[in-house]
Amino acid sequence: MATEVMWKLGDLHDSISLSRSERQVRRASGLKQWQLERCLHLRSELTDGMEKQKESLLKAVWAGDVDQVNAMFNTGVPVNCQDSRGWSPLHCAASCGNLPLVKFLIQKGASVNMRDVCSYCPLHRAALNGHTETMEYLLQNGASPDMLTSSGESALIIAVASGHTSAVKVLLQYKVPLIIKDNKTWTAMQWSVISGHEDVLDLLVSVGVSLEEETSTGKTLLHLAVLAGCFQTTKYLLRKKLDVNTTDEDGQTAIHIAAENGNEEILQLLLKGGASVDALDKYHRTPLHRAASSGSDVTVKLLLQHGASVDSRDLLSMTPLHHAAYKGHEEAASDLLLHGADINAKEWLGKTPLLLAAEKGHTQILRCLKESGADLFVKTKWNETATDLALQGKHEEVLNIISVHGMNLC
Repeated sequence: MATEVMWKLGDLHDSISLSRSERQVRRASGLKQWQLERCLHLRSELTDGMEKQKESLLKAVWAGDVDQVNAMFNTGVPVNCQDSRGWSPLHCAASCGNLPLVKFLIQKGASVNMRDVCSYCPLHRAALNGHTETMEYLLQNGASPDMLTSSGESALIIAVASGHTSAVKVLLQYKVPLIIKDNKTWTAMQWSVISGHEDVLDLLVSVGVSLEEETSTGKTLLHLAVLAGCFQTTKYLLRKKLDVNTTDEDGQTAIHIAAENGNEEILQLLLKGGASVDALDKYHRTPLHRAASSGSDVTVKLLLQHGASVDSRDLLSMTPLHHAAYKGHEEAASDLLLHGADINAKEWLGKTPLLLAAEKGHTQILRCLKESGADLFVKTKWNETATDLALQGKHEEVLNIISVHGMNLC
């Protein structure tokens, strides 16, 4: 079969089976080059030499050696060559923010909108590192501010997420779309919140971006700020009068998230901002349930100090103490008991916190419950005792703890 026909068949195969980014790199590298790489017996000393020259060129670009770069061009290395990652000389220069070299490469015919394997263009690389002068020059010379990476990120989203306020200002001058979403359906505003860049957030607000944005799961910007543990952006959003008790599709408010994550500073901020201490999610779990389940002793104490209901029940009739016992969080359980938690409360299957601890093999909290006066003879709806549950789980140490005078309880 003629070599030319082999190449055409290979091109047809790859156009169907390869990802978009791989196809782009191979097209940009030149048809003959990658086909020769596939067919090793067709490779020559000439192509091997060109690869070495390409590597030398990119090293010179990274080093900012304009004279060496020019010398490499004079040997025939193409200005739009790409390495295995799809990086061209212009990608490298833009990433470094080397404006003189960027200008030189564009004068030599470098493509300003060439993509690498992640579909990043030189503008994306400059935005990632906050090189505003380089960005402006690329935009003035035809770089598209609307192009997206393989993750759906625009140059604006990249600049926002990286916290480069000056880079964001440059892009805003070119009327970039403000509400474009990446592949995870996140906007620039949402990225600014979770990244904790208050100055970028304020800039977006100043150009009219709404603070009422929600994710596909109904999370508000306040949910995201708390989830990311960003104190400053949480404080900023509360100053902007966002509803602190808004719920997402699971019925959780920002205070549920803060309580579960153990973020005392943000939790205090939310409570001062009017967050409901006994808010219920769709499973009827309060922030105290979530804090007890995660074992966050500090948030358990803070919620109790603010009057959280110590025996609130979720849809399975579990109290916060049940959750602490089930997960084996001794300190959280001790705090709940000190505030009057019902030590013998039963959930929907008739299990008390002690029975749950015995079932899961949590010896430390089992000792705590026993010493605090928990009923050792209690049974589930199926007449199971703590001994039965410990035997089922093969928890020998639990059996020793719940025994009375050496006798296991039956």
